[in-house]
Amino acid sequence: MDKDLSRRNFLGSVAGLAGVAALPSLNLFSGHERLLSADDPAWPAPYTPLDPIEVMKLAHDTFWNGGCGYGSFHAFVKILRDQIGAPYTYIPTQMLKFGKGGVLETGTLCGALTGTLAAVNLVSQKWDKICNELIHWYSQTYLPTDLSNQMAVNHEFDVIKHEGPIEQSLSHSPLCHVSIARWCTLTGATVISNHRKERCGRITADCIGKAVELLNQEYAGQYAQAFHADEETEKCLSCHGPKSEMANVQSEMSCGQCHGNPHAE
Repeated sequence: MDKDLSRRNFLGSVAGLAGVAALPSLNLFSGHERLLSADDPAWPAPYTPLDPIEVMKLAHDTFWNGGCGYGSFHAFVKILRDQIGAPYTYIPTQMLKFGKGGVLETGTLCGALTGTLAAVNLVSQKWDKICNELIHWYSQTYLPTDLSNQMAVNHEFDVIKHEGPIEQSLSHSPLCHVSIARWCTLTGATVISNHRKERCGRITADCIGKAVELLNQEYAGQYAQAFHADEETEKCLSCHGPKSEMANVQSEMSCGQCHGNPHAE
């Protein structure tokens, strides 16, 4: 008897759901169908030249409220939202909070780059070239830059957790782990110190500021890629890269700092 009752209840529930689904105003699958049928929004999104300094200020201060990936992306989108409106009014910038500390503090791609590359990809026809340049610029530039250091000295940022210029280091890598470890070795600072965090806040400003500089050049029809993989890396890739006969390495990062010289006797 109990089994029969359970069976009747189940069948009644199924019938009830079928009836609800049949009502034109209560289509349970309408959202999914809309997703499948809708065209992607227009891309790239509209862009207007921005003031790199304005974006850098907001990026640095936002870093302290969500991390490097969020800081760079939010500053870019927020200022375009103020100047253009839609579609930037529909973009939740918190979506880049995962980039903090090289993706959830795992030390992979620097979060300042993650948010910046997402911003470039959102607005640029030359997104691949500009993103590639930003990665190599980051790897080959002493960071934080003189510009962000001077902005901090001048108190152009609203939130400063370590006064004065921050020591500069060269990472030879876009990886958070390598960038921070090399800097901590240089300075003796810990990863949990405000000294280190302020460094990353300034680098967040540096990355999106450089991106705005390049995007402004593209807007004016003046962009030409200046940063590429270094000569040592290109030499390694000539034998091991995707276009080589061996084709067993997928990377444009500096090889020597991790692998040394595997051909040395």
